[in-house]
Amino acid sequence: MTESSSIECEYSFSCEDGEAVVVRAERALDFPEETSTAEHDETGHVAWQAMPILCHFILSSQGQNLLKGSRVLELGAGIGVPGILAGRVCAELVLTDSNDAVVERLSRNIQLNRADIACAPGATRVANLLWGAGAFPPKETATPQSIDVVLGSDVVYSASSALALLETADFLMAKPNGVLVLAYIPRWPSVDRALRDAFEKRNLEVTSVPLASFLDTDEASSPDGHALPTGACLLLLRRRGDAASRDKEKTIWKIDPPALVTIADHAAMELRVAAEHLDDNAVASSLAEAIGGTSAATSVSVCVNATGPFAVTPQRAHKLGEALGADTCEGRISGIHLTESWLGAEGWATLAPSLKRRAASLVSFSAEGDEIDDAAAAILGEVLAVCANLETVRFARNPLGDAGAEALARNVASFAGLTSLTLSRCDIGDVGAAAVAKALPVTLTMIDLSSNEITALGLGDLSAAWRQGKCPALTRLNISGNDVGPGGGAELAEALPTGTPALECLDLRGCSLSDTGLRWLAPALPSCGNLVELHLGSNGVGDGAAVALAEALPGMPRLRVLGLAMNSISGDGAWELVEGIATCASLVSLDLKGNGLGDDGVSAIADALVEVPTLEEVNLSGNDVGVDGALALVECFKVDLPTPRPWQNGLTVILEGNPEVSGDTRSRLQTAAKRAGVVVKLSALKVTTSGFGR
Repeated sequence: MTESSSIECEYSFSCEDGEAVVVRAERALDFPEETSTAEHDETGHVAWQAMPILCHFILSSQGQNLLKGSRVLELGAGIGVPGILAGRVCAELVLTDSNDAVVERLSRNIQLNRADIACAPGATRVANLLWGAGAFPPKETATPQSIDVVLGSDVVYSASSALALLETADFLMAKPNGVLVLAYIPRWPSVDRALRDAFEKRNLEVTSVPLASFLDTDEASSPDGHALPTGACLLLLRRRGDAASRDKEKTIWKIDPPALVTIADHAAMELRVAAEHLDDNAVASSLAEAIGGTSAATSVSVCVNATGPFAVTPQRAHKLGEALGADTCEGRISGIHLTESWLGAEGWATLAPSLKRRAASLVSFSAEGDEIDDAAAAILGEVLAVCANLETVRFARNPLGDAGAEALARNVASFAGLTSLTLSRCDIGDVGAAAVAKALPVTLTMIDLSSNEITALGLGDLSAAWRQGKCPALTRLNISGNDVGPGGGAELAEALPTGTPALECLDLRGCSLSDTGLRWLAPALPSCGNLVELHLGSNGVGDGAAVALAEALPGMPRLRVLGLAMNSISGDGAWELVEGIATCASLVSLDLKGNGLGDDGVSAIADALVEVPTLEEVNLSGNDVGVDGALALVECFKVDLPTPRPWQNGLTVILEGNPEVSGDTRSRLQTAAKRAGVVVKLSALKVTTSGFGR
């Protein structure tokens, strides 16, 4: 980083008494994304989303009580704003980071705020500090158990960093009252889980401080103004073995009750529950209130979202079960939805009796990222078997595997009214696919088996079921992210003509079809006379398959969305393809991003644009478009277009990632497009950001 790539900013925060507190800090003008690597981390040059959470806590009465007169060290301090705020009341301040350039910046930022830092210059310092049991700090940085308050915000970005951070914090925290104050933003479920596991491994007691206790609603956003995501939290971590004296922090935080939300256009309410609501009777009382305050015709969906380093433990599952099993809920619970709850087999076994009590009224059930394996699936399979009125079942990001899919599939056929089945990202292979195929109810209109481990063999079993008429009402089929290969294209080609007459959306992105697979599949596509969306991106499709698809397109008169992104279609293939595209009287969206169209291919697309007046968006990003291709579009927009313009709802052409469209050519294209009423999106000439990470 150079001085010219840096900027000095003011970060303003409001205290509880309304007084504004300002910290001046130098940061990078833009996040150095291109040079930041795992080996040379430069994330500390900018501010991140959790920073204001920690800052507002520091300025709150509970934060001030905790910090006053304390020895404070900030890990992964970055530009140092939280630590500098703590320096207004603490006795000793150490700001640390693992990047030498960031540490130098920290030094400068301390000097910018020297007048506001209460601790003496000799008690204020910066240091380069690595994390983990093998890299404990030298004595000149901090001695073992010498820090009263360890601070950290947005410092856990990988599973390995979670444990390393806590090892270092545990080494530093004083006995018996040392505490780690951690502001955390959930980004990846695997990291959330690693952090929670690290809490347990280090035997740390975790207190989640309600953000509403110190953060006003209008302050609940990241430094660049984006709303904080679900699961954003402020945690206090102490050793379980310590006395954890509360002399300095006696606050008993009041948790807001679960939110009750009215679902527009439906006679339904949604009760939104977080993990901490399950530590007392909040859910039971909120459910009783919701049901008591609505008419008997109003149903209630219970949505438990434990996103973040939290979990619905067996004890919490028991509380949830008590709430759902109450007599007042009889006939009123229509949906149960859990996200990132990590119940495990024990938790599901605890919850199962209450779910069965609500079987008669249950219409929808979903579990996303809940670590449901084959054992938990067996429990859930028995529960769902008695829910005769289920219409929607959704499992996503669960390690079901083939055994779990078999356990669930045993009872799917008993759902007389099931219309939507999702088993996405569930590690299901061919054996599981075969089990699902045998159990498909005839009522299904949507099947999502995306991102599993199904090959052409498993798809063959599914296709056989469709050929036998098991899903005559199917309108949406998603097989994307399964390596079915060319053979999968052949299997579908046999199934579509007779098995899915009502199909409207077919998603085969990332299925490795190749030219061969699409050549086999394409002739069968017109048999789906209602097809509206066709997604074929990332399939290794080239010019040969483009010809076959072009021949099939005239037989799809209702097609509105055609996705061919990230394939290998060149100019020759584009000229073949547009012959078919020109016949698509309903086409709204054409995505050719990331192919090898070049100038010749874009010229072909330009030649066809006027012939498809329904088009609203054409994506030509990343296609090696140069001057000739851009000028072909200019000519398209300059022809004597009728009034009103041919594109009934306006047309947007996306040309990002084509750097050769520049200078005079870029200007001519923009001018011609504007006159034709077309929006052209090009890469920004100079990329500027807020200087904040997300």
